[in-house]
Amino acid sequence: MLYFFIEIHMENQINMGDQNTQQIGQNSISQSAQIPGKPKFNYWMVSTLILAALLFGFLGWYIFSPVSKINRGDINITPTQFPPASSTNEPTDTQKQNAAVFLKLGQSNYEHDNKVFEPVKYTLVNNSSKTVYFLSGCAVVIPEVYKVQNDQKTKLQKSVIVCQALPRVNQVPSGGSVELGWNQQNLGKFVEDGQYQLEVDYSFEESGDYNIGSKLKAISDVFSVRQVTWDLNKQKQICELYGNGFHSNDFFYSKQDCLARLNE
Repeated sequence: MLYFFIEIHMENQINMGDQNTQQIGQNSISQSAQIPGKPKFNYWMVSTLILAALLFGFLGWYIFSPVSKINRGDINITPTQFPPASSTNEPTDTQKQNAAVFLKLGQSNYEHDNKVFEPVKYTLVNNSSKTVYFLSGCAVVIPEVYKVQNDQKTKLQKSVIVCQALPRVNQVPSGGSVELGWNQQNLGKFVEDGQYQLEVDYSFEESGDYNIGSKLKAISDVFSVRQVTWDLNKQKQICELYGNGFHSNDFFYSKQDCLARLNE
């Protein structure tokens, strides 16, 4: 009996343990079911924070950067001080003298009718502080004539002159001038229509009685020449332009010479 009682009591204890175990298990399951889930990741909030950080970073850079200060005028810029131009860039005395000697034309357009012509009168001007020397005579062809086309200068061929006379040295004092002329002809014929330029050799020194020193060039502006047709009255008016006459090379052209050509 005692053994039976003990056995029954142990079974009751075991059944109570099983019930307790089942109850604890059920409570654990119910409690775990009641635990709330983890919150979801908020992408909108993170994006907003990143954009705000970028915006404030850009504003800070704009406010404190040197470029922004320059644009707003907050920084005083001192201009770079360049050294004065070197005196070597200034023209030398010789260059100044050369620029003061030139050929001055009476006009910029000249015409001829293959018989009479408007005299191309030009003046050798000496505005330098020295005396200018140049050569003339039958042994010297002046002026040198260049045809100008497309910014290219072509020197016209000189006439071959057989002359026994020696050149003459002419001088133009400081501040003075001398009038010379050209007959629009080369090698005995009128030049073709186009643009031309004249040059005359000169020097600031004599070299004996019949020559000059280091040669420089006095240059005229570019001018045009063209052939036209004139009636007799117009030809006579052209002859009036010769006035007291002028020299072209070593030939003298006068008003009477011009009128005489009309009767040929």
